[in-house]
Amino acid sequence: MHFAVVSVEKDMVQTESAQKEAVRLYQRIFPEASIVLMVENEDQPPVYYGRKDIVAFLNTLEDSQIKWKTYTVQMPREEPSS
Repeated sequence: MHFAVVSVEKDMVQTESAQKEAVRLYQRIFPEASIVLMVENEDQPPVYYGRKDIVAFLNTLEDSQIKWKTYTVQMPREEPSS
């Protein structure tokens, strides 16, 4: 299973269309990975959005069990639609 967990702000998961747009954007950066969006909450475990099997797997782990990497990326520009 090859996936990328992307920490996002809560507004990026408020609606299904916002989730799809976020996944589409991050898919351009991690093209061969399934994208899982993560929202961190104070005093609560993170909430994951994405493929159900990956979300279920992540929910069995403690934060410290995940090998995290930090990437700094410049989001690709959107091409104007004609």
